[in-house]
Amino acid sequence: RTESKSKKQEQDTNRVNSTTATDRTKMMITGRISITMMLLIAAASQCAATSRQLEGVTVEGANGDLTNDGLRGDCQVLKEDGTDVTDKMVSKGDYEGHERTVVTCMDTKSCMRNIVSNCDVIRCEGLEACQNMKVIDPSLALLCDGRHSCHRTELVVSQSESIVEGSGNFKVQCKGSGACNVAQLVSQSLPMDVVCDGPKACRKATIKANDGTVECKNGGTRYEACRGSVAIRAKCLKCNGDMSCGEHINVCKFSQTGDNWQICQSDSNFGDC
Repeated sequence: RTESKSKKQEQDTNRVNSTTATDRTKMMITGRISITMMLLIAAASQCAATSRQLEGVTVEGANGDLTNDGLRGDCQVLKEDGTDVTDKMVSKGDYEGHERTVVTCMDTKSCMRNIVSNCDVIRCEGLEACQNMKVIDPSLALLCDGRHSCHRTELVVSQSESIVEGSGNFKVQCKGSGACNVAQLVSQSLPMDVVCDGPKACRKATIKANDGTVECKNGGTRYEACRGSVAIRAKCLKCNGDMSCGEHINVCKFSQTGDNWQICQSDSNFGDC
């Protein structure tokens, strides 16, 4: 009996220890999940502060504040997870003879999926540089120079007039084979000038330039510059030279306003040019 009683006590002790260990494991897992959730919420909150959007969404903080030296003080660059990399990516640089806040993405696939808001100039130079980038309310220019640079980039310019005095229209350069491929380049009211330069440049892009000009040029022997279901809304479309624009309504179409689409044609101008 004594031996049986001892075995029972030992079994009860093992059950208690096992239960305690299980509870501790659950507590550790719950704690780790809570910490992970806190980090994710913090990152999401930081991303949400940029109020990313294309058309019809207000951008918080896009007040165009200028510092004493004439540079934008609200320029910010975030990674996809919300990490702020502004200090690493933004510097003062020359643009058309003036010192500006410049975001520079020079390497292959550099700045992929970054969120850039309220900066003067964004330079994307390199294979697939600035792929899937979101660009919110830049002041002066988005410059894409390289094969497939700015692929699937989303640009929104929501201000009604340039905050930099004397800068004129906002400028977008898509230079290189497949530059600005499937990009969404949208200005809600400010005139925007877009250059699509190279075979399949601006392929399948959506361009809203308002009273600006879109120029397509330097297509290749097989592929035009503006082709592949590109939709262009602008005051003027210039298809400069042979193989500059696709020549079918499902390949390249132009409209000044609304849905009054015209079929693009190489070596031709459309609208008020």
